[in-house]
Amino acid sequence: MSEDGGSDWRTSGRSLLARISYYISPWRPWAPATALAFAYLARQTGSVILRALAAVAALILFLLVSVDAARSLWEVDRGPWNPLRYSTKVRVTPLHVVLAAALACIYAFSIIFLLASFLIVPSWWVLLVISPFVFAAAGLVAWHNVRLWAFQSVEYQELLKDEQQVLAENEHLKQMRTKPL
Repeated sequence: MSEDGGSDWRTSGRSLLARISYYISPWRPWAPATALAFAYLARQTGSVILRALAAVAALILFLLVSVDAARSLWEVDRGPWNPLRYSTKVRVTPLHVVLAAALACIYAFSIIFLLASFLIVPSWWVLLVISPFVFAAAGLVAWHNVRLWAFQSVEYQELLKDEQQVLAENEHLKQMRTKPL
């Protein structure tokens, strides 16, 4: 097998993942809630076939959410959308810390509930063994999301301020044109 064949295989695999990601992107925000619903269905149903299908669907959705969260942590920050603008600094506020803690708890309990529905071991083992790692990962993802939202809100405020200045200048020019000399 030549090197070009291996390269084609890698490229086709990447394009397949890119296509799958593109097709599921409209439903990506609903993936965590859907994974929890499938996990709950897998835990509550009596039918073995329905339990297996729900568990597999929940596992696939959980993996998609996990990969998306992990990718957001290792992606390089490209800076502001306009390369001519400077990168803004955002202060850490108590609201950011509280929001990150609340999101971390929601993420962690969702993941623990999902893992408890898949594992055969008693739920107290899940809490004792897995929960510190889950809380750490959920905390990192929550903090990353909160900081991203903070940067986006500052950038949006700056863009809004710039747009208001442009509108004010246009209004001033319009008034100058209509003013008789």
